[in-house]
Amino acid sequence: MRGELKFTPDIAYGEDEEFTAQLMLRAEHVYVTTAKAYFYRQHEASAIQQSNQQKRERRLNDNWDVILHLHALCDKLPQNERLALQRRVAQLSMDYIYNTIVLSHSSQALDFCLQQMRAEGLFPLPDRNYSQKYKWFRKLTNTALGRQLLLHVLPYHKRER
Repeated sequence: MRGELKFTPDIAYGEDEEFTAQLMLRAEHVYVTTAKAYFYRQHEASAIQQSNQQKRERRLNDNWDVILHLHALCDKLPQNERLALQRRVAQLSMDYIYNTIVLSHSSQALDFCLQQMRAEGLFPLPDRNYSQKYKWFRKLTNTALGRQLLLHVLPYHKRER
């Protein structure tokens, strides 16, 4: 995994997730600071705010590609780094399910999402105590009733930032 690190070409959404996870694994030292590294500028023209179907699908597809790439890297890493990257993959997988629900409002899209995740060994989400939010989301996504609840609640719930 050592060597040159670059953003993956042709990923419009989530390229920073893929890059940052790898950067953190390669860093020899990490310093905590209160400095603002970047800001999300939310406006109607921003990529994240685009609501046409093609751009929503592109966002989900790019997110999926990032997850698959990071998941594949896990097998090539030493134990400690593998555990850290597996946690990030689980968090991104949770976000991918969330975004599928919020962007599609569709049980068919959610079923497809979960089928492709299952085929890659990414669903059900790992049973880990990453956070309270993760634990509850994992429990809800593991049942048909929980998924229906998420489909009816999340699209109308304003996302935290």
